[in-house]
Amino acid sequence: MKERVLILIAFLFLYCDSNSQSFIDENYNCEWLHWRFDEIDHPTSIDTTLIDVECLIIRNQYDKGINLLDSLIKKNGDNPELYLRKAYFQADKNIFDTLYFDNFRTALELGADTSQTLYNLGAYYFNFLVACGDSTSPLKLALSDKINLINRAEKVVERAATHDKEYLSYYYEFVSLSRAYKAELRNEDLEPFPVEEPFSVEADFDTLLIMSELMDCGEFGGHIEYIKCYYDHEELKAIFWKDDPKCEIEIPKREIIENNYKRGPQSITKERLITYLSHVTSIDENPSMMTNAPTSFWIIKDNDPFFIRDWTGNSKEYETFRDEVFKK
Repeated sequence: MKERVLILIAFLFLYCDSNSQSFIDENYNCEWLHWRFDEIDHPTSIDTTLIDVECLIIRNQYDKGINLLDSLIKKNGDNPELYLRKAYFQADKNIFDTLYFDNFRTALELGADTSQTLYNLGAYYFNFLVACGDSTSPLKLALSDKINLINRAEKVVERAATHDKEYLSYYYEFVSLSRAYKAELRNEDLEPFPVEEPFSVEADFDTLLIMSELMDCGEFGGHIEYIKCYYDHEELKAIFWKDDPKCEIEIPKREIIENNYKRGPQSITKERLITYLSHVTSIDENPSMMTNAPTSFWIIKDNDPFFIRDWTGNSKEYETFRDEVFKK
């Protein structure tokens, strides 16, 4: 459980890769970093100096890099990006030196990208907590402190999703994993998602949200689809919508298959819904065959999330379920 959470956060939120390149010697050619200028419309002297900072850190000259960054902050104290950079470098250097949390909060106060920064702050709260649980950690936290820190991380991530709906899937994934970790800390069994009786008979939920991420562009991204289920006068209804594909590579529109789906509420049987939910909750988390483009599935029952990633990339059961209910 711990390892999976750490890998997730490292994939999504680590800003720089200086730690992963710590093997590079002092002769590392900084020109390799200048590709970053291609992503900046109008590079400034600050952008140029930040590349120098990063190169120094990659060259294992951390103190020199941070001193240069501090000189930038002294001259540009209202620039939130500088505080963010410092926070990421500090956390990557030593996760137990929690001064980086102050720099995250300063960046937020100065107007840093709210959702991204909030999410990163919550992720680093969690990374700090998990690191403190390692046997080699110099810090030891009481159980109550661990639970309080997880709760704080959840609230920060929830704020990120409140500011930007694109973080909603990240929030539900985060909460699903963090709650499982809290149960592990307490030596409790996590309650399984209810897909058996009486759910299949009684209207015992207000809203059931099904989310699925389909990888249109393979390992380079895709889109999320939503199915909201609810009861209307004891009849089970469902509504479908989806986001546009978001890929790290450019893909021609002709390669995006547009399917026509029914708009508005559609009737759905409890038995068909149960069949799909049972499939999702029984997905093998550690299959023998894995792909670079796993599919992700969420089930949120009255704001209580269940999340799982199918590392085989399979989405057939979901697409069949969706098409049976909504395809014209």
